[in-house]
Amino acid sequence: MTYFELKELGQNWKGKICFFGAGLIGRTWAYDLFQAMGIPIDFFCDNKKEENIVIRDHVKTISLQTLYSFKSDVMVFCTMSTSHQSAIREQLEKAGLKNIIPVDSYFLQTFMQSLEELKDETIKKQFKCILDDAEYVSGQFKYRVGYELDLKNPKTLNEKIQWLKLYDRKPEYTLLADKFAVRQYVKEKFGEEYLIPLLFKTTDSNDLTYSNMPDQPCIVKTNHGTGDYQIIRDKNSINWEELRQKFKRNLAKNLYYATREFQYKNISPLIIVEKLLVLPNGRIPNDYKLHFFNGRCEFIYCSIDREGENYRKVYDINWNPLDFVWVANAKNLCSQKGADIPQPKSFKKMLEIGKEVSRDIRYVRVDFYDVEGKLYCGEITLHHGGGYDTFYPEKYDAYYGQKLSL
Repeated sequence: MTYFELKELGQNWKGKICFFGAGLIGRTWAYDLFQAMGIPIDFFCDNKKEENIVIRDHVKTISLQTLYSFKSDVMVFCTMSTSHQSAIREQLEKAGLKNIIPVDSYFLQTFMQSLEELKDETIKKQFKCILDDAEYVSGQFKYRVGYELDLKNPKTLNEKIQWLKLYDRKPEYTLLADKFAVRQYVKEKFGEEYLIPLLFKTTDSNDLTYSNMPDQPCIVKTNHGTGDYQIIRDKNSINWEELRQKFKRNLAKNLYYATREFQYKNISPLIIVEKLLVLPNGRIPNDYKLHFFNGRCEFIYCSIDREGENYRKVYDINWNPLDFVWVANAKNLCSQKGADIPQPKSFKKMLEIGKEVSRDIRYVRVDFYDVEGKLYCGEITLHHGGGYDTFYPEKYDAYYGQKLSL
């Protein structure tokens, strides 16, 4: 929704306004945006929240029954991630609600892009809460990580990643973040043998058809996003229209607006199809994420058996286990223990390549796969988790923050 569309809606709507979703989006940027627009939120509602809970500025939650009783007299803004929008809309429509608008990362992106096109600086100042990257990031950080972000004197690792995100922006980072363009970088610097075979690419989601897909297991993803992939083991089992619609949305997404990682903002969107790496047992290989601080590998974060037990292990460069996790909702995941794994056969080469990639970068994560000793380069990530993942135990946030020099 653009600035002018939301402004018109706010001027013409005379009923109640509800934010359905009292989590990250509803509590942070969406609420701030509506406040800046001068559109008051009457109440929140959430499937997981009881009524009469204060969410922001004395605005409380109401029960589902109360919300449903308003029928067409309430405008419901679904403040939640894109992945939950369809199910919630179905729930609300089934209850008889008519006025439902999704508020997700696409909403934020469209709104901000419409503001960027305006020449009226007064309006832009009005929306400083979302246009100013430091202010936006600070609000997200407090909610997601749990403490105030200090950009003037960052000490923890997550604070320093936020600082790098905002103040260390170089043109060459766009190439490293581009999952297609970085292939040429890897080829020229280390050799084509470390590339996962590329089977197809396109700028048009309509090209995702049965005939265009390879007759072998593959993975479909965009070059400018994160987590937006589709594994295809048997193309006869794929709903192609659903796949095309999914990647049409993915192509339109610009990750910068949600995370403020500038390296993603100017990537030309592309769909790429790569060979699916598989082990002899048929499962995808472990993902070895090497974290480099000022050119030194401090630890290796391993995503293990994602199609089975799906757990995490962390090791130092001598492959001694380290007892922490660093993911979203870390405290809730700390109980997911699994067996230790041996050092991969290609580990020495991983360190060699990663060290070269990190030569002129203060912090970078370089991912690898090992298939029976054959090494493949994964992605290069400049800001792990966008700087929002949490440590458990929490002391490691400060411990590794001391190790990173800005």
